[in-house]
Amino acid sequence: MKYRCFYKLTLKLSLLFTSLLLCMPCLAQQEAKSEVPTFKMNGEISLLSNYVKHGLTQTNKDPSLQGAFGFNFGPQFKLGLWGSNVNYDSTEHFLLKINAELRVQVSTITDFKLGVFDNHYFKTSTRDGNTTYLAITSQEYRVRYESETNWEGTDESSTYFSFGKTTELSPSWKWDNEIGYTMVSAANLTNYFDLRTSFIYKGGNNLLYQITGTTTSAPTQFSNGQGDVAILIGASTSF
Repeated sequence: MKYRCFYKLTLKLSLLFTSLLLCMPCLAQQEAKSEVPTFKMNGEISLLSNYVKHGLTQTNKDPSLQGAFGFNFGPQFKLGLWGSNVNYDSTEHFLLKINAELRVQVSTITDFKLGVFDNHYFKTSTRDGNTTYLAITSQEYRVRYESETNWEGTDESSTYFSFGKTTELSPSWKWDNEIGYTMVSAANLTNYFDLRTSFIYKGGNNLLYQITGTTTSAPTQFSNGQGDVAILIGASTSF
């Protein structure tokens, strides 16, 4: 499995870098009119009462501390790391993702991102794999596609589609909603929808607070209540 995942990851990274090389000449004239791009580091730290991904808890409903760090190679390309504690019946305790992402600004209100995550779990590697994604954002709307090589440690692939919208309620409050659909290849499991709604409050010093509710269309097929309705609260800061 590791050889197959490494081969697929190498292929996807090659396609990503090829896309970057093809897009750079096309965007050169546009970049020349804008400010000179700066190479800078950014990051985010979040504390959540539960880490839920596509409707499924990744921490067995326990709190999660997450950190993300990225280095921007100008406005188009970014490399970064993302980490979080996890809990799957005590078999894994930490997830580290290595990320490469290409961002193309189509217009003043629309952009798309093409990227890949190389996922590494500790202390075992039974969930290791990679995730390729394409995200399109236009004003308040966004569409996302993901392809994962090792979904939830089943050694089977999955495909994910989502549609979301962020509504600005006031200068400090936003309401974010998203519906997703996961297509799984694992035996004895069916495809399912997940719903998420969040109220986000923007405080001072780059602080964001959120209260979120999530649910799935087929919770009974997941063990240990992994797909149950979840209400979580969280706070994050960026730098």
